[in-house]
Amino acid sequence: ARREADEWLWKVGLDGVGAHRPSELSGGQQQRAALARALATEPRVLLLDEPLTALDPETAGDIRALLHEQLLHSKTTAVIVTHDAVDAASLATRLVVIEGGRVTQDGPVRAVLTAPASRFAAAVAGVNRVVGRADRGAWRTSANGADVVLTTTDADSRAAAEADGAELAALLRPGDVRLELAPETSWTGALRLAREAEPTAGSWLARVVRLEQTPAGARVHTAEPPVAVDLAAADVAALDLAPGVVVRLSIDPTAVRFVGRAGAPAPAPDETMAPPASALERSATPAP
Repeated sequence: ARREADEWLWKVGLDGVGAHRPSELSGGQQQRAALARALATEPRVLLLDEPLTALDPETAGDIRALLHEQLLHSKTTAVIVTHDAVDAASLATRLVVIEGGRVTQDGPVRAVLTAPASRFAAAVAGVNRVVGRADRGAWRTSANGADVVLTTTDADSRAAAEADGAELAALLRPGDVRLELAPETSWTGALRLAREAEPTAGSWLARVVRLEQTPAGARVHTAEPPVAVDLAAADVAALDLAPGVVVRLSIDPTAVRFVGRAGAPAPAPDETMAPPASALERSATPAP
């Protein structure tokens, strides 16, 4: 038993600390010890609630690989609660999205992450999800009194299959959206110019709502419609971005995907608001 315990401590990067008391370990070390205890018994079913949150990125990557290998080896069915799409993509076969205490989407991991049915699921998948309507093979919505029109070159686009006026969601990666300052700095003046001009497909006016730091720079959140844009820190500084600044966003049709509502579960009650505090549950049943 001691040899097996030492082996598991070594697997989770805690070799040599078996004689320590829990109070002598850091939070991350305690979490790794808890994982070692759970995995050492090779249970038939295992519930893991945010198992990697207290770990630094490098350690989390190592433990994620260990979990993947051990679950395959032991044929353990694992239900893992997480907000991390990397966990879902690397460990799970089935993804269940829970928002406000109810299931809003359920299916194979790839299907859920490529066609998220709500803003929360889209945020987990790392994409913007903006709801509009189908309009003659394109996507259209109204924002600030002007139309926003998007087109796509995606051969599997749902726009062509949906009847005009049917609800349609546009998926945009934050890194694919381009941002520049609007010619008119006042919001009133910018709106007037936008309403007088013909809508240009793939381009629209917005205001900065907030900025969030990311490892590569910053994520700029804009409205309306709500779209996040990833920028390098130098670009944020050069543009002097701050809440309230008027910007113009644009995206190439090759970076746009459309998904319809057919067969999708009901979304969160109000997608115009920030998604509620939610959990992402994953049931991973490793293949033989």
